[in-house]
Amino acid sequence: MPESNHTTAAIIIIGAEVLSGKVNDENGPFLLRALRERGIDVKEIRTIDDDRSTIASAVRELSQRFTYVFTTGGIGPTHDDITLESIAEAFNCPVVRHQELADHFAQRFTDPKRQAAALRMADLPEGATVKMAGYVPVIQKENVAVFPGVPSLMRSCFDVIAPELRGAEFYSDVIYLNASESQIAAHLTDVQNTFSNVAIGSYPQFGDTPYRVKITVDSRYSEAVDQAIQAILASLDPSWVINPES
Repeated sequence: MPESNHTTAAIIIIGAEVLSGKVNDENGPFLLRALRERGIDVKEIRTIDDDRSTIASAVRELSQRFTYVFTTGGIGPTHDDITLESIAEAFNCPVVRHQELADHFAQRFTDPKRQAAALRMADLPEGATVKMAGYVPVIQKENVAVFPGVPSLMRSCFDVIAPELRGAEFYSDVIYLNASESQIAAHLTDVQNTFSNVAIGSYPQFGDTPYRVKITVDSRYSEAVDQAIQAILASLDPSWVINPES
């Protein structure tokens, strides 16, 4: 897919174990950072139950709205691993046996019971493509990438397709202030209204920190960041601006 200033993504974390608090989600934070580094703007992250209609609905909606969708969880051999069939439902296509993947699992698992369970993972949405991350398949259906839920396996799978993932670079800068958010709020609003192609963030700090507020400016355009930073600085009392490392 060509590089764009509007390369976006959504992440779907699938698993009742995450919603129940039995397992802490590590995949969402990893993907947020990794995608940002590749110029991909994550617009939404959802954590949903192992429910076929819920998964299908989320995949159908988000795949139409964003450049990429990444799912994690629900692609193993057990009864509650229903992500692949749910994605097939989302794209209104049948589930078909991927013979190359089936042969891979048949060779890996020789015990008949384990082999039968593993072969469920070779039943993919029609038209899906497969790449291998070691012994784990990386499955893609149109703009949806399907990852396992185990963090170490998910990261290995992400590494396989990471070279394909690229949007326009993000540019960022930061200002540290010895002032309160209430003192700077109106100034930031004015600058944000002037520069619609930047995102301005304001983050108050508490406790033993050398500054009281951290302001970030992010954009796909480096000159917009520079201009917005200068506009913010020009609008503030210079005595508020500090270097936290000095």
